[in-house]
Order: sequence, then structure tokens, then C-alpha cells
Amino acid sequence: NLLAQSISVNSTAFISENKEEDEKKKKEQKFAQRLKINGNPTEGALILMVKEILQMDYWKIRNDFKPYVVKSFPFSSQVKRMTTIIKMKESAKEFYRVHCKGASEIVLGMCTKMFNDDGTITTLDNEKKDWINKNVINPFAELGQRTLTIAYRDHDQFNGEEWEVQENAEKDLILLAIVGIEDPLRDDVKNSVLQCQKSGIIVRMVTGDN
Repeated sequence: NLLAQSISVNSTAFISENKEEDEKKKKEQKFAQRLKINGNPTEGALILMVKEILQMDYWKIRNDFKPYVVKSFPFSSQVKRMTTIIKMKESAKEFYRVHCKGASEIVLGMCTKMFNDDGTITTLDNEKKDWINKNVINPFAELGQRTLTIAYRDHDQFNGEEWEVQENAEKDLILLAIVGIEDPLRDDVKNSVLQCQKSGIIVRMVTGDN
């Protein structure tokens, strides 16, 4: 599964299970409450999707490809994306695969093709990007969710010096998926807002980039 591979390889977070000694309480807990995200919460949501929706072992996928990671660009708030390049071998053919994920307004703009449901790859022009923004990204935003775009591209050879620059490794990507993520409020937010309101302060919160 290409999506599971992309998420598993191009992330560092992992999931562990909270230990609840009381069996009754453990049964009453929702599945997500029994889990602990170690690392970036956004990555945690993605690998949880791999584990529970795609029904694949993200940890095994990550470890299987770990020796074949040839280049990585960690996530930063400046570039709003993360990219990992791995060496692949399929049917005796060796090639290099670039996996990229990040803010949709950044990564979608770097894509020139898209991966379709039937496995075909077609051109992604500005008209199609406008359609995706209107019919995919905006509806997520209206639900209070932010989106991440996941993309990849295969190369016949490793372009060492050229790929020292992140943007060079991310040229002409293939759109793989767009996911919507809901950020839950921290436990202390409601009380903080309530205290402000009692003090006569009107709270207006604007978060994220969208």
C-alpha cells in the first residue's frame, strides 16, 4: 500500500498503549483514549490511520525501509513539510522514491500529477487543483479541520548533489492523498476562555494557516 508506506516512512511518531490496571475502566475507555501518541500529534493521527483504517503495521513498514533511507528533510515551520527519500527495489529494478507530506497550500502546489483510485497517474493542472481546493480542502476547513497533502515521486537514479537542496528533490510530485485532521482543544482551554469572559474580555481565536 503506497499510502501506508508514505506515512510510515516519512514520520517519526509512534503509538503506545496506556496501561490501565482497572479492567472495567479499560473496557469503558474509547479506543483512542487507550493510546498514547509519542512525538508529533499530527503524525500520530496519520499512523493511527495506517494502523486502524488501512489495517497495516506502520512500525514494521518503517523498520523494513529504515536501512534504505538515503536522504531526509525533517519538518520545520518554515517550509511546512517533511520529505524522506528511500531506495526501492521491485522486480529486480532499483529506483529511488521521494515521500513528502505537509501543508496543503504548499505541497499541492508542488504536484504536477495525481494518483487515481484505479492506480493510473494523470496530469494535475491548475484547473484540477482549483477543483480540489473547492471540493476537498475547503469543505475540510469548514468542518474546522486542517488538511495535509501526501505526495511522492519515483526517480531512476539518486541525484546526490542536486538533492542536497530540498526543493530540488520535491519537483513534479504526484498527489497521493489529502487528509483532514481535527485538533482537539487542550483540557485547560475552556476554563481559560471562561475566566476571560467573566472578566469582560471577549475572546476571538484564529489558529492555523487556513
